[in-house]
Order: sequence, then structure tokens, then C-alpha cells
Amino acid sequence: MSILNKYILKKFLKTFLFVVGILVLVIVVIDFTEKNDKFIKNELTFFEILRYYYGFVPYISSLITPITAFIATVYVTAQLAMRTEIIAILSSGKSLKANRERMLSLSSEGYTTSTDFADYLVQNNNLSFREAYKISAKLVNYAEKKRKKLNELSFNEVKRMKNDLNKNVMKIFNVINSVNIKTSYGGTSTKNIKKMISKLKKELK
Repeated sequence: MSILNKYILKKFLKTFLFVVGILVLVIVVIDFTEKNDKFIKNELTFFEILRYYYGFVPYISSLITPITAFIATVYVTAQLAMRTEIIAILSSGKSLKANRERMLSLSSEGYTTSTDFADYLVQNNNLSFREAYKISAKLVNYAEKKRKKLNELSFNEVKRMKNDLNKNVMKIFNVINSVNIKTSYGGTSTKNIKKMISKLKKELK
């Protein structure tokens, strides 16, 4: 591995691990707050609670890994650009071309569209987000057991979680569709991104 690769990897891993640590800590605190009464009611010992979180933390970490990797990548790239390090890298003849096929494949892992599924249930099935989240969690657990990505599930499999679903729910599990449905200001849709790129290009002239 070259010195440059080591330098970028070190920056990425530091950011990635920091973001994962912060998110896991927040999620654990929220989970503990919600389940504290149950722990007391069932008279669980300190070590039994620790054993529960010993399994819970890796599970949560695996779920948030795709989004944290994305955040770390964007942050590190922005830092390199801010310090004009990218210009130096490109001037040395190095390429920073993205592998689109690989990126698309990896973006479907980690069940990131499960939150879109929960949003869909709230908007189309008149459920509270808490109810929708539970159904979404069941679907993720099912997909994990079957070793499938969410976009690899059939309509009949998804319908097991709630049998009055419309077939158009399957669009939710497409990552590209997930990106493009977020059209509000600051959203991730391709249209929004192109607008922002165009705006920044004008500002840089």
C-alpha cells in the first residue's frame, strides 16, 4: 500500500469509527431509556443487561455501517478538497474515479431503505411511526435470516409483515428510487444535486 493510500485510509477510518461510536452511543442511550422499566420489572442484574448490549451493539453497528461509511467518505473528501490536497493528488497523476457498479451494489446492503419502508407505511397505511418502525424491523430481521437484501425480497414475502400492502411498495426498496424521492431542499434527489453543482460552479467562476 502506497503512502498516499495509507494517508487517506487513516483519515477515513478515524472519521468512520468516530461517527459509528457517536451513533451507537446515542442509540444505546435511547434504547436503555425505553427499556429501563422492563429491566427493573424483570429484575435483571447488571451483567445480564451488559450481555444484552453485548449482542445489541454489533447488530446496530452493522445496520448503520453503510450510512456512516457514506458520511465518512463525504467528510474526508470535503476535507481534502478544502485543503486543496485533491489538486496535489490529481497533479501527481493519481486517479480518483469512482467504481459506480461497486458503489451501487454496496448501497443496497445494510438495509438502508428500511426507513423509507417505515415512512411509506406512515404515509399510505395511516400508521404511527412507532408501529411502522416495528413492522420495518420485522422485515429487516426476516431478510437477515433469509440472507437477502431488501430489494431481493418478493412482494409475497414483504406482504407477510402487513397483508394489505399495495404492490407499489416494492419501489421503496430500490436505492436509486430511495435517493430520488427526497426532493425537498437539501434532499438527495439527482435533480437537487445537479442544481447544487450548477450553483457552486457559478459561484466558483
